[in-house]
Order: sequence, then C-alpha cells, then structure tokens
Amino acid sequence: MRAIKVEKEAWDLFLELLNDLASNNLSYMNRYPEPVGEMRYRDVLKKAFLDTGKCLAIIWLIFDNGLKKTYSFLIEADINEGEFSNIAALPGRVRANLIEELGDDKTIKIYRESKFSNGNEIVRYLELVGNKYRERELYITMKKALKEELF
Repeated sequence: MRAIKVEKEAWDLFLELLNDLASNNLSYMNRYPEPVGEMRYRDVLKKAFLDTGKCLAIIWLIFDNGLKKTYSFLIEADINEGEFSNIAALPGRVRANLIEELGDDKTIKIYRESKFSNGNEIVRYLELVGNKYRERELYITMKKALKEELF
C-alpha cells in the first residue's frame, strides 16, 4: 500500500466520480451513509451538511475488471463566531481521497483541498452525484437481472 499526493483538487475528484458513475463497466457500488427511510442518499448528505455544517460521503465502486475505487469526501462549512442566516450561506472546504485497489496493489491518492464560496455550491454537487449514482444503481440492477435471466 502506498499514499501519494496528486496535483488535483477535490473538485477534480467529484468530476472523476461522475465519470466513473457513467461507466458501463461497473459491477458493484455502495455508499455511506446509507439512506434512511424514504430519504434519498443525496438528501441524507444535504441534511447532514445543512444541519451541522459537516458531511462525510464515501462511495465504493467495483468494475468488471476487478478494480475497486473508494471515494471519500469530507465537506465542512467555515462556521465562525457571529451571526449568519444559514449554513448554506457560508464558505467552506472539501477534502477528498481516492483509494484504488487492483489485486495486491493499493494506492491512496490525496487530493488538494478545494474551497467553496457558499454551501449552495456543495448542495448542487451532491444533487449531481446523487442523480448519477441512482441512475447507475438502476443500471447495475438491470444488468445483473438480465445476466441471471440469460444464464
């Protein structure tokens, strides 16, 4: 196992995640935290962020070739002493890592921190990733069902 710093920001990892979620070669995916009751994953993340100013999102992807990718994002609003209208109005930061595993090779990629000017930027990213995640989740379910039906 090794860890390396990459010359990319956390925003770049969001984009890489969106790219990977568009792949037809995904065979498995999971996420943390798990959705609760009727709430969708993105709603759980948004609620955590908008209620507390912090949010941790982890997504595991496994591809048909055995490659495993674990995305982790720690999102924090800059909460300082004083008055503010709501957490979505505050600036903040995103820290991100990517763990890639293939066979016995495991690499942790550490991305540079990204800053955001207000929490609404983060909420938009969470919506985008949530929509793409749900789309791929349905795709994988259908792919598995068709495979079982054919074999």
